Amino acid sequence: MNDPAIICLFFKRDESALSETDAKYGAYCKSVAARILENDEDAEECWSDALYKLWQTIPPKKPDDLGAYSAKVARSTAIDRLRKNGAGKRGDKVTEYIEELGDCDAALSAEDEYVSQEFSEVMNRCLGKLSAYQRDMFISRYVLMYPAEEIASAFGVSENAVRANLSKTRKKLYELLSKEGRK
Repeated sequence: MNDPAIICLFFKRDESALSETDAKYGAYCKSVAARILENDEDAEECWSDALYKLWQTIPPKKPDDLGAYSAKVARSTAIDRLRKNGAGKRGDKVTEYIEELGDCDAALSAEDEYVSQEFSEVMNRCLGKLSAYQRDMFISRYVLMYPAEEIASAFGVSENAVRANLSKTRKKLYELLSKEGRK
């Protein structure tokens, strides 16, 4: 079933929207959550929670890309679960990745939906100004939560090259956000 048809089911409040979303995007979203939580059982529970959140948010939202939206909800649900469980106190990788973003993540914690949506639009514009290489590496690290060694292997470069590129990208992103008036 295609995304518009699944979204239509959500708007009709047809519960089969959940099973269709699970069939189409469940494995991917569980892998996103598992990368953050480092536990398949927790990832499974997280995906169930994410499906519930999808049910609550569609409608009124009508995502252009259901897969990306589902992954975003699964990712934020996994991060919330990690924080709730107190893992941030142990110096987990999510905390490490967020700390790497430094000043660039200030607006990411905004609770207000409008500010969050506006920031997403600005961030997408800024990411669009990066080279495909920089953007892919940035997303691999900060969205998909891959460790530097896996990114290095995927891109065929050293870990130091990955860290240097991410540092330059964060700096460039900060400058672009500043020009957009977000810093």
